[in-house]
Amino acid sequence: MNSLLFDASNAFWLWLIAAAIMLAFELAMPGVFFLWLALAAATLGIITYLWPLDWLVALPLFAMLAVAYVYFGRPYYGGKRVTDE
Repeated sequence: MNSLLFDASNAFWLWLIAAAIMLAFELAMPGVFFLWLALAAATLGIITYLWPLDWLVALPLFAMLAVAYVYFGRPYYGGKRVTDE
């Protein structure tokens, strides 16, 4: 069954909507984690707009992008704790 929701030609909208939802989570629960996931989803939205990908390719690519963004972004916005003296 081919659904319009998971059609490869419209998949970029799903990734951009997911990025917007993750940014809303980041605003509601600050911690700079959903920011990297949103960036990965937005990047994948751009990629799927340029080259339509099947979801079997898009989901592992999202996972790899998310891990890479979290890994490389953590030193810049990582958990710098303030200690009381």
